[in-house]
Amino acid sequence: MNRLIASRISRVAFTKAAVRPMTTASAAPVISQIENSWVNMAEQEKASVVAKLETVMKNDWTAVDLSDKRAIYYIDYGNYATRAPTSKKGDGLKILAGTSLIIGASIFTSYMIHLAFGSRPVTMTKEWQEESNKYAIEQNQNPISGISSKGYQGSGHISNL
Repeated sequence: MNRLIASRISRVAFTKAAVRPMTTASAAPVISQIENSWVNMAEQEKASVVAKLETVMKNDWTAVDLSDKRAIYYIDYGNYATRAPTSKKGDGLKILAGTSLIIGASIFTSYMIHLAFGSRPVTMTKEWQEESNKYAIEQNQNPISGISSKGYQGSGHISNL
């Protein structure tokens, strides 16, 4: 019985020793407005802030200050450098106008091609499609279930367009 109590006491002492208390103070003055100052900070200052936050992250996460958590999140996922938005506020009208211009140009080009080359290609004529059927039968194309099969009832290459 004494061994059981001793093992429980040593286990409790071990778990209490394993939990590290917060050894570093929060870097609150630097971190409180990190979203506004991060881009303009010197590289050495950024490195020191990251080092402070790394030591904070080694401790119990529930004991970390909310401003520290926000700073860690911003440094990892914030909108700066390559993750900064490419369009600024008020650019929506420019983007809409540019997109509309491109779509309009493509419709105009398509219409001009239609005017220059006619409405239907030569291969869509009834005569061409009938000749395609004759050629397919001569070449024995798809003899199992297609145009060359026995008892075929389909229209073959003839289109209803």
